[in-house]
Amino acid sequence: MLTGGLHVDGLMDIADAIGSNAPLEKKWEIMKDPHVGSFGMIALFLVLGWKLGLLVALIEITHVLPILLLFIPVLARFGTLLLLYWMPLAKQQGLAWEWKKGLSIHGMILSLVPLVVLVLISPSIFALLFLSYGIYLLGYALWIMYHLKGLNGDVLGASIEGGELWLLLVSYIWFAMV
Repeated sequence: MLTGGLHVDGLMDIADAIGSNAPLEKKWEIMKDPHVGSFGMIALFLVLGWKLGLLVALIEITHVLPILLLFIPVLARFGTLLLLYWMPLAKQQGLAWEWKKGLSIHGMILSLVPLVVLVLISPSIFALLFLSYGIYLLGYALWIMYHLKGLNGDVLGASIEGGELWLLLVSYIWFAMV
């Protein structure tokens, strides 16, 4: 509610653009369109369904570790900062452009502090999540560069949704094995 659902909108816009199988410029036009297409709705239902299922499963396995449910969204949002800092923007305008102008290495380090504290509290699971999230981010960055050639706000929003889903899945696998 605080963000106006920008990350969910980004997920749906990316799904519509990639699902269109259109040339690159047309994909960018699709992401600007305020209407949601069928690929966007399918992506929304799949991601939300998986997230709900994994949350329920984690509650049954772990009786919900509140700190875990705090760590996952914080790490997913930190990942957007990493993408924004290191990846090229598709265009020199829009939300991502405005965010990138204000991003500094000092801000990145400061935003990392809460995550490091959480890793120190429970090293095994949080270190695993941290490392596995790095793999997700690398794969996502390569996928974005292949399909879209750069970042925009929609790409960053979709990275939050995908990152949270990835972290929930890794958490579930961890706790199911322990």
